[in-house]
Amino acid sequence: MSAAPAERFHALDFLRGVLMFLGVVLHGGLFFMKGAGAAAWPAREASTSGFFNLLVGWIHLFRMPAFFLLGGFFGALLWRRYGAGGFLRHRARRLLLPLAAAWVVLAPVVGLLLSTIGGNRGGEGTAAAGVGMLLRRANLMHLWFLWYLFLLCLGAWGLLLGLRHLPEGWRQRLAAALEAGLTARYNLVLLVLVTAVTLRPMQTAAIATGTSLWPRWSILLAYAVFFAVGWIWQRQERYLATLSDGWRGRLLAGVLLGVASTIFSFGTIATRSRPSFALLLVTAAACWWMILGLIGLFQRYCSQPKTYGRYLADASYWVYLVHIPVLLVLALAFRAWAAPIGLKYLTLVSVATAVCLATYHVLVQGTFVGTFLTGARTGREAAGPRVE
Repeated sequence: MSAAPAERFHALDFLRGVLMFLGVVLHGGLFFMKGAGAAAWPAREASTSGFFNLLVGWIHLFRMPAFFLLGGFFGALLWRRYGAGGFLRHRARRLLLPLAAAWVVLAPVVGLLLSTIGGNRGGEGTAAAGVGMLLRRANLMHLWFLWYLFLLCLGAWGLLLGLRHLPEGWRQRLAAALEAGLTARYNLVLLVLVTAVTLRPMQTAAIATGTSLWPRWSILLAYAVFFAVGWIWQRQERYLATLSDGWRGRLLAGVLLGVASTIFSFGTIATRSRPSFALLLVTAAACWWMILGLIGLFQRYCSQPKTYGRYLADASYWVYLVHIPVLLVLALAFRAWAAPIGLKYLTLVSVATAVCLATYHVLVQGTFVGTFLTGARTGREAAGPRVE
């Protein structure tokens, strides 16, 4: 079956790129977080502020769920375009190979930076020591997202192949029920309840981060909800188009509830207590309102192809891969700079973003590296958004 016209998805492709860049904002804030919860993050600044705990917690609440929803959406598009076998080969080529290549290249760099920081604190400051630490923990660093997304794609591949053994009528009724339930007027109630249940095993009100090669199944299940919703919504373009109406209210509700959820989560973290189910419901509602509001916002203003939008979307994968070592280098370089904390943070994030974009423009765009990451883009395909 042929895919839907690519030009329908400029908004979601641009949104995915913006979420990638938002990772620089989030990870830059980790250097300035206050309290014991931030002690594990290397190169933490001497000057810290609780504002950055709030900023990082709020962004984390919706950013990765939105990523996995978009991963499911574009995954379904790839399934329709390439079929079962082509889908799995495509996912391995675009997720597993960049993951392996980036880890091999970046692990020594990140390992050296981490060990340099450790050496400054009395540890062994060598790249071998840092890589050894990453290997012992089977730590994928920030690349864990690619691994989890591939596992969900692999699960979808197996599930859909298994469903082929069901009678055609059963499959059609199941698909119709899921699509109707997830596009109904009150679908938010169902989404919030299911998400809140998957949050129960977490130590905090938000979904945890699983950086190990050995997946944590509670995290994978929580993100599977968003991936599945995105997959089902791929065939519901009319529903997605309706989200451009009322996006301001959804986004405002998501911001307010997200901030409230993050603040109340600080209390559970401080007391080492599990969050209440009421807090999990607020967190889930904030997450879904943020996602729906962002989709509506981008559907309203970014649904038409724009040169800068396509450029940023293409650059975002490279920015995602390299921004952590760039931030670590800059944080070490800026350590002795006695600037106000706000100025120092803005400078760190701005310079890191500029460096990532500059290296993309010089080293990646139009080279074999760019082709390796996003595939060749020629003719009609180059005019449309990536579906990878």
